[in-house]
Order: sequence, then structure tokens, then C-alpha cells
Amino acid sequence: MKKKQIIILCLVLGVLLAGIIFKTFVRGTDPRTVSGPQLEGDPAFRFDTAQVEKILLEHKGKAPPVELAKVNGRWEVKTLWGARADEGKVLRFLEEVRGLHWELRAADKKFFSDFGIDDPEAYSVQLAGTGDAPLLDLRVGTKQAGRSGFFLRKASEDEVFFTETDIAELLGIFSAFADAAPRPDYWADLTLFDIHIDRALSVVIERLSG
Repeated sequence: MKKKQIIILCLVLGVLLAGIIFKTFVRGTDPRTVSGPQLEGDPAFRFDTAQVEKILLEHKGKAPPVELAKVNGRWEVKTLWGARADEGKVLRFLEEVRGLHWELRAADKKFFSDFGIDDPEAYSVQLAGTGDAPLLDLRVGTKQAGRSGFFLRKASEDEVFFTETDIAELLGIFSAFADAAPRPDYWADLTLFDIHIDRALSVVIERLSG
């Protein structure tokens, strides 16, 4: 290899190394990526899932809110003509939210736009108990950190937190997160018949004629 080619390769490697150092510096000063104090042990939220009577999910300006309500012990999608809700999805959603762990990323309203977490832009997740008593009121930022990183804050507070829990999947969002909205049909129980298998004693199959 000629001396000139070696010099060119060294210059290219130098530029690449400088780029890596610069990128590391930028990530270290970006509040969306800098590592903060991580909450370990107890989850971030404290509420009894059995006390939740209503769930309200909304992305303002994108679609009407989705309301799930417990009626006579059964979850219904109120915004879908009161259709029976998929209880497995509802209970998983509540358990995942209650079990969230996160890292602090910012503590000032001036950073809200960096995360897409202002009230007019963010997703809203509200949980209520008997008599619409508020149990939890969250905002989820529309700007993600990679494919599985999301930012959240309590509606009445300035702290912004990062979590690796897939909030989009929990909300039933499988398209561009910033432009989508929760859909009521995602929460509906698509089972045609509510059959108690353990109570069946016989099966009769008969062809009707005439």
C-alpha cells in the first residue's frame, strides 16, 4: 500500500473517530437520552387495580377518547355501544401501568416540547375509581427514544420520566405513534359466545330440515 493511501485511510479513521466522540458528547448533554436516577424496587405508581372503575384514553385532536368502564363487575367499551371489553387486555394494561419503573430525564416545563409531552400534544391516560374519583392521570410523550423508549409525566407535575415499557402496545397503537390514537375496537372482546365450558355436560349436533 502506498504512503499516500495510508495517509488517506488515517484521515478517514480520524474523521470517524471525531464523529463518534461528538455523538457521545451530544447524547450526554441531551435530557432525552442522559441517564438519570433510576427508581428501583417499588413501582412508580401506587394504586389497587381492583379499585379502578374507569379508564379514559385519548390523543387530543386525533380521535375521540376511548372510555372503558366496569359495569356490574364486567368491563365494557362505553365508546363502542357498551360492547364487552377484552378483560385480559384491560387487566394486563392496569398491571403494566402499576408496575412501571422509570428514570428521571427532566424536571422543568421548558423541556416538555423536547418529549412531545405538552397537554395538547401528548397522549392522556386517566384512571378513576368509584364516583369518578381520580386514581392516576398520566401524559405520554409522542417523541420516542428508539423503538421501545417512552416518556411520561403526571398531569399535575413537571418531572418527565423515561420507561422501556412498550406504552404503544399497551394502548393498542401499532402505527406511527405521534399520529395515531387509541381505538375502541382494539379493546372489544371478539369472542362470539360467552360459553362456560366447565358447565357443559353434553354436545348435540343436528341438521335442521323443513
